[in-house]
Amino acid sequence: MDGTDRQRQNTAYCLDQVRKFSEDRYIAAQFAAKHQHQSLIALYALATEIHRIPASVSEPTLGAIRQQWWRDALGELRNGGKPRAHPVVESLAPLFADAQPDDVISDAFLSMITATDELLSPGEFTSLGEVVECAARVYGNLPRAAVLLLNPSVDQETADLLVELEALYVTSRTLAQPDKAVADTEAGVDTFQQRLGRFARSTTDIADQVRAEWREKASQIGPVEPEIIPAVANLALTPGYLKRMVSQKSYNPLAKRGAIFKTVLTGQF
Repeated sequence: MDGTDRQRQNTAYCLDQVRKFSEDRYIAAQFAAKHQHQSLIALYALATEIHRIPASVSEPTLGAIRQQWWRDALGELRNGGKPRAHPVVESLAPLFADAQPDDVISDAFLSMITATDELLSPGEFTSLGEVVECAARVYGNLPRAAVLLLNPSVDQETADLLVELEALYVTSRTLAQPDKAVADTEAGVDTFQQRLGRFARSTTDIADQVRAEWREKASQIGPVEPEIIPAVANLALTPGYLKRMVSQKSYNPLAKRGAIFKTVLTGQF
């Protein structure tokens, strides 16, 4: 297989992973500039690999092995080493070869890998604050890295606020999919979905709590600059997920695209 064919296969793999496990980001990424789209998809594919670790192992030791594999793979890329023979790693290699904020981006993903530690053993949420803090640690570094990829000069205050909004987005999306938020008593790990599912069943007003937090945080951010919109437009789906949590209806793909497109046009969530 020549280099062009392998690159084509790697790109197809990354696109398939993002489309399958992160449909909202897949839709939003379509609005990225052509020269940035492939790198953005590669970042999202890496995130799916990391975020799926707790759900794909039966005990913490196996999760730790997978975590270390990805730490080593990122470290090798960061140090200019040959990329490992994995579609996502090979797709990320050009990002680290170019003049990009690769250290900041790799730091964000290394923090994300470490954050999955808390989901490799059983635990409980006792407040919405704990839910949001966990979501920010595990998922929040993804928009931070994606925003820096699209605009390395984005200000820190905006990046931090987007992390908080991401945590609320992940929480609302998970709450809207209760079939994925069930406890597995035989597994030695505890996914975010499982832990949040148990907390939600004991908290009758959780949707109202999340909605109030979202309105407060969203009001603090003005129109988002067009350059970074493809990395954060998925956040616009948060209110819709909260509505669908109450109505028990699925999020129509066309409605998703409409909400994301509106944010692309206006810069508002």
